[in-house]
Amino acid sequence: HYVRARLRSRGGALVATPTGAQGSHLLSSLQGATALLVIDEGEGAARDGDLLPALLLNDALPWDDLEE
Repeated sequence: HYVRARLRSRGGALVATPTGAQGSHLLSSLQGATALLVIDEGEGAARDGDLLPALLLNDALPWDDLEE
């Protein structure tokens, strides 16, 4: 299962925020997405603070923010 998300840097760590409704028919959630979060089937919903693998889109990491 993939969740479209936007990555940003906070305190030297990457933080992901879902881009909105995730239905397959909703292409608008792709706008602004910088990653697809990977949630294994049967895992249920991710909670704040969970560490998840991410597939990066368009090399869109906030590199400048990571140097702080």
